[in-house]
Amino acid sequence: MIDPVTHQATQVFSTRPRPTAVPPFCSRPNCTACWGDGTTHPLDARNEIFSIPVKDQGQQFGVLIVRNPGLEGVAAWQLPLLEAVARHLAATLRTTEQIKHRQQLDLLEERNAIARELHDSLAQSLSYLKIQISRLQALLSDAETAPEARDIVNELRKGLNSAYRQLRELITTFRLKMEYTQMEDSLSEVAQEFSRRGHLPIDLDCAGWQCKLKPNEQIHVMHIIREALNNAVKHAHANRITIRLSSSLDSGEAIIAVSDNGVGLPAHLERENHFGLSIMRERARHLSGTLDLESQPAGGLHVQLRFMPAAHRPSPTEHTHEARYA
Repeated sequence: MIDPVTHQATQVFSTRPRPTAVPPFCSRPNCTACWGDGTTHPLDARNEIFSIPVKDQGQQFGVLIVRNPGLEGVAAWQLPLLEAVARHLAATLRTTEQIKHRQQLDLLEERNAIARELHDSLAQSLSYLKIQISRLQALLSDAETAPEARDIVNELRKGLNSAYRQLRELITTFRLKMEYTQMEDSLSEVAQEFSRRGHLPIDLDCAGWQCKLKPNEQIHVMHIIREALNNAVKHAHANRITIRLSSSLDSGEAIIAVSDNGVGLPAHLERENHFGLSIMRERARHLSGTLDLESQPAGGLHVQLRFMPAAHRPSPTEHTHEARYA
């Protein structure tokens, strides 16, 4: 399996029962030679090893590496058969990708339905209560009422405002849009959105990203990144932000970092939820990961999320020779 943009290997499968030494022609993770121009081609001078594209409907997923005494020695029916096998592999991968995308769309539609229900019921009720509190406060200001009553009204107002703010955050959470199968593409749109909103450049670096995330994992990651961007734009007064997605080549751990050159976090946070940090930490816990925030000595904040994607966690029945992540 090869990333079509970076031409770097993401997964390697072998029909051999145990791992074998890397062949001399292999320069993994750089797989430009194997990728070629999208057609079947030899990989060595003696034409003993050749690459067959795993492609369907113009989309190439990777290559099938085949060892043979020589292309000239291949029977007329053998090469078309191998190419047909590669096309079937690509069709299966494409179908799997489409199924995952449909599952993601179904999940997002369900969340949108919940958001509509929240907006049409609870949000309207809270808005009505806020109006009534304002009317009551106006009456109290004109009457000779004990200070305790005004204190109670103020507490009610604060509680309602807090509940309303949390509800709006929930509605925003449920209405998250992810129209692409790859999270990197959705994240690119988010970066452009916040760049326009904050009038500042936002750099997105996905060169080292090779993780495959489930829809729920993508949603949690996207919300953590959005909250970090919102803090950088709204509170940190940054004029440059960098988003970097990478993964550990050894373990497959996902590493997401958002850095800015703003004022950083206050030394003592009186209300952590004011910056959405409690929600960010809760999402990190749902991912069985960690969220670290570090103010930079030269100014700015570095937010880093680390977790092991479900697809990269070894199962009890999984053998290491079946799939190796490059």
